[in-house]
Amino acid sequence: MNLIVIKILMLIVCAFVSGCASPSNAVAQETSNMEKKACKKSKKKNYSKNKESKDSDIRDSKQKFRSNRAMSRNERLDLIAKKMNLKPNQVVADIGAGRGIMTWRFAKAVGSGGKAIGIEVRESLVERMNEDAKDRNLPNYEAKLVPTDDPKLEANSTDVIFLKHAYHHISNRIPYFSNVKSALKSGGRLIIVDFSETSESFHRSTEDLVTKKQLVDELKQAGYKLIKEHDVLLPKDYFLEFEVAN
Repeated sequence: MNLIVIKILMLIVCAFVSGCASPSNAVAQETSNMEKKACKKSKKKNYSKNKESKDSDIRDSKQKFRSNRAMSRNERLDLIAKKMNLKPNQVVADIGAGRGIMTWRFAKAVGSGGKAIGIEVRESLVERMNEDAKDRNLPNYEAKLVPTDDPKLEANSTDVIFLKHAYHHISNRIPYFSNVKSALKSGGRLIIVDFSETSESFHRSTEDLVTKKQLVDELKQAGYKLIKEHDVLLPKDYFLEFEVAN
């Protein structure tokens, strides 16, 4: 016989024999006690499940961060190019290209019908990119020397404007990127990779660091809207995609 039924019957017998509280009251009290115990047990079980789920999410997040930290430099650069989802025949402008470590990857990604332009303010780096393009036999990989306040991109000429660890170097960023908008073709994207607040690699004063929130706010003022955020480079870098706001 069910244990609960036996306990209830015992209470009824006790009530009649000893003259204690009425059977109905005794049964009600016992039922209430059992319901409370069952509720506590259920809450404890749900808490345990929720805690296990939360702990699992934390472990997954930490594992992702450890994995991203463990990637080699070239793996990280290849991953950026892959996540940008470039198409054949597109034109990509790499502002602050440095030695062209991303520019040649873009040239390969868009193919011979497309073009990748490494934009720099230092002549020595432009010369280095020109040499790199010859060494790699990539005629669609170009380098351009520009002033600090204008990337010299023609109107409606570019599918993707890209900056890696260069955004924080630019002065007067809101007017700079407001002017750059005209270079983007319809559906064009502005893609930025820069140091996050938790990066251990930021080599300048922390006063020069541009937080993700600040960057998004500045580009909103310049006429862009955030359309995608990649988490593959965290915690070192943030990786954001924008398009011109309507």
